[in-house]
Amino acid sequence: KLNHLKKENQAIWNGQSGGILQRIKTSNDSVVFAFTREKESNKVFTLTNLSANQILVKLSGDQYVGEYTELFSGDEKTFKKKSSVELTPWQYLVYIKK
Repeated sequence: KLNHLKKENQAIWNGQSGGILQRIKTSNDSVVFAFTREKESNKVFTLTNLSANQILVKLSGDQYVGEYTELFSGDEKTFKKKSSVELTPWQYLVYIKK
């Protein structure tokens, strides 16, 4: 699925062809890497738990706000300002903007 997304979604193309990575501040930046990349009408929002612990993180800013579909599960989610997300150990979520 990731290879297909990389091929089809301009936001995550390499170099100048892709979107600029914008880091999302979280309540636990020491173990969570969250970012968006956007190009044209394509946007990807990724959250990664880089720890062996389950965590609940609060998101800051508003560049992630919108309606998304999670790449692997197909679950739909709406992110609003100051949303919270629970992540299991080592979990990563890849959201595609609708």
